[in-house]
Amino acid sequence: MKSCERILAVVFLCLIIVAGSITAFKGQICVAQSRAEGRRPVILIDESRGLSADLSFGLLTEILQNVGYRVESVVKADEIIAKLSDASVLMLPPCTYGLTPMLERAVLDFVGKGGGLLVVGEVDYGRYRDLARNFGIVMLPGVVCDPYLSTPIKPFHIKIVHVEKHPVAENVNAFTYDWGQPLVVNSPALSLATVGNGSWYETDRNGIKDSNEESGQFTVLASSEYSKGRVVVVGDVGCFSLYRRLQWSPLQTYDTARLALNIFNWLSRSRVNGPTLEYTVTITK
Repeated sequence: MKSCERILAVVFLCLIIVAGSITAFKGQICVAQSRAEGRRPVILIDESRGLSADLSFGLLTEILQNVGYRVESVVKADEIIAKLSDASVLMLPPCTYGLTPMLERAVLDFVGKGGGLLVVGEVDYGRYRDLARNFGIVMLPGVVCDPYLSTPIKPFHIKIVHVEKHPVAENVNAFTYDWGQPLVVNSPALSLATVGNGSWYETDRNGIKDSNEESGQFTVLASSEYSKGRVVVVGDVGCFSLYRRLQWSPLQTYDTARLALNIFNWLSRSRVNGPTLEYTVTITK
């Protein structure tokens, strides 16, 4: 009887030791995951200045989080400047209100110190025009049209296939550009994608090429470097958004999602392409 009691006592002691080891192991995994979380590049999306209720960046956020980014939407304008110190990339979507002089200075300072900036336009949108000029990019207030590569909503719904060789365009053969602004680039900016030769710059949005509307192979995606930082400008918010009313997202067409990920990778100087697991195992005798 005493022998059985001693065996049970030994078994019970072993169970306690094993349980303690498992708890310690879990604790070390949590600590390692917490440290890894702290090292994930942070992307800030500014939604504080009157973002259209029809736009949602939920799908974009899901894509970026799934590959390893931390994404935070900022809804209070006074929080943006404070959060920039921990961010790798700031995304500026088209909003009702423009940047205040203080916020614009903070953004330029953020980029100058090595941050990444994504400036997003839209049809007739001009609130980032002055900001973009600092990087050699002019955002024209209108809509670019292509009569040959637009479908099904001609001529504003464009399939962009003219893409330059650049990390932003890696493995991107085509992406959607829907009612977007044309861009003009000057040094040090680079044109990364353009519409076709038969395109024109629409000023009255009637979809008909008028004699006073300029033709040309307009830029739709551009990059630039500003001091230690990097900048990407695109004239269409649809490249990143879900339209709630239509329940449609260009991110799900062609290689648009790949383009979005490339943009954030280049801006953050990262190669984030999938989840990683970091853990520590300790074995004790």
